[in-house]
Parts: sequence; C-alpha cells; structure tokens
Amino acid sequence: MAEKSTFLVNSIVICSKWKFGVNLSCRYMPEQNGVAKRQNRSVVEALREILEEKSLPKFYWAEAVWTAVYIQYRIGEKVSVYELYFRRKPNL
Repeated sequence: MAEKSTFLVNSIVICSKWKFGVNLSCRYMPEQNGVAKRQNRSVVEALREILEEKSLPKFYWAEAVWTAVYIQYRIGEKVSVYELYFRRKPNL
C-alpha cells in the first residue's frame, strides 16, 4: 500500500513541475463515470475527425489519438476548436 501512495505523490509532484493538471478519481464509483465517459467520447470524436479530414488509413489511429489528446490539453475548455480554426464564435 505504501508503494501506491508514494507513486501517487511522486506523480503529482512531476505533474505540478511540468504544469499538468491532475484530476484524481475514485475507482468503482459510478458517480464519476460520466466525466471519464465524456473525456473518452471527446477523444474518439476528435480521432474520427482527424482521420476523416486528412483521409488517413485507420492504422494511423494511435498517432491520431496522441494528437487529439495533445490538442485537447493544449486548448483547455475555454475555447472551442471551431473558434481557433475560424477565429470567430460559432453561430448557434
């Protein structure tokens, strides 16, 4: 048990050093499933868009996932991808 807590503390220290956000969640807690499902869905949607936009074969999915996650973490939740690409807010 001490190894897991030491690993967690070391992980948090490394993430804070490199200025990564740390979101801790409890395992087997159905209340937190929604957050994980939404994050996974966002990554899958971005993955599909990357592959379709550039007409890439499906064996590039791993690189597309890395790219999608990288973009989502760089952008954050303040600005949508549409706003970054077109430099204006979407007309909803």
